[in-house]
Amino acid sequence: MTFTGSTPPGSSARAGLAWFCVVAGIALTALAVYDLANGERNPSLWVAVICWPLVAISGGLQLIRIRGQK
Repeated sequence: MTFTGSTPPGSSARAGLAWFCVVAGIALTALAVYDLANGERNPSLWVAVICWPLVAISGGLQLIRIRGQK
């Protein structure tokens, strides 16, 4: 696929979605750690401590890839 612009089509939408994933992942990780610090011990909270940082990291990696395409 070829394009004539300086950035691939849809890259700004992908970058916006990646930023949302990073911000949401960081916020939800902080919330899960806060709940753990306050004594919550639900299994779903432990899953959140594992999964939300992965969401933030994958969003950050996607941003790096998008920046590399420009």
